[in-house]
Amino acid sequence: MNLLIVFQPAKLPKQYNFMFTSIVKAALEISSPEIIKELYSYGEKANKKAKSFTGSIFLQDYVIEETEIKVNGEIRVTISSPDPELILYLYNGIVQKKIFRYQAHEVQLAYVKVLSEKLPTKRKVLFKTNSPIAVKNKEGRFLDVNDPSYNEDFNYIANVIVKAITGRNLLEPLSFTPVIMKKKVVQLKHHSFAKLNKESILFVNCYEGSFILEGAIEDLAILTSSGLGVRRSQFFGSIQMLQE
Repeated sequence: MNLLIVFQPAKLPKQYNFMFTSIVKAALEISSPEIIKELYSYGEKANKKAKSFTGSIFLQDYVIEETEIKVNGEIRVTISSPDPELILYLYNGIVQKKIFRYQAHEVQLAYVKVLSEKLPTKRKVLFKTNSPIAVKNKEGRFLDVNDPSYNEDFNYIANVIVKAITGRNLLEPLSFTPVIMKKKVVQLKHHSFAKLNKESILFVNCYEGSFILEGAIEDLAILTSSGLGVRRSQFFGSIQMLQE
C-alpha cells in the first residue's frame, strides 16, 4: 500500500532524510502513539527491529545552496508498507498536523492521497529503485553491488525484514541480479553520528537503478511494499515493479 504526501515549496536542509523521518514520527504520534512505541521503543531503549515501511523523496525544481536546498516546486514523499493499518494512521496524522517543523526548517502539506501498488505475481521480476538500496555486512561495512558476498548479505537483511513483518523466514533464498545499477553516496546528518566526524555525518554507500529479483512470490510481494536493504525507514530501499 502506498501513500503520496505532497508538501508546498520550501527550504530543506542539505541532508534531509532525517527531516522526513521526523515527519513520519510526528504524524504517527498524533494518530497512534501505540504504533510509535511499537516501532521505535524497546523498553527504555531505541527499538532496532526492522521497520515495516520504506519511502522515497522527490524534489521538483530545486536549487542547492550553501547549507540548504531551495525547492521551488512540489516536495513529493511516497511511503509504502505491507501494513495497511500503518498507512491509514500515517494518513490521518498527516491530515491532522499539516505543518511540520524540523530544527530551523518547516514544510506545509499541499495534499495527501493513497495510491494503488502493483505487486508481483511471478517468481522473476524486473524492478527499479525509487530510493537507493544500501546493503551492509555483519561487520557494518556498506557493500558494493559487485562484492562477492553481496547476495548473501542481501538475503540476510531480506530475511530479517520478512521475519519482522510476518514472523517467518524467507520461504527460499532470493537471487539479486543488477541490470543497470549506479553507485551513490548519501549523506545522513544526525546527532547520533557525532562520534564519526565533526559534521556528524554518516556516508552511506548505496545503489540505484534497475535489477532482477527472483524468489518466492509471497516474499517478493512483501519486499516490494516494505523495501530492500538497511535504513529503509530513513528513505532507502524503496522499489517499484517494472515487468514480470
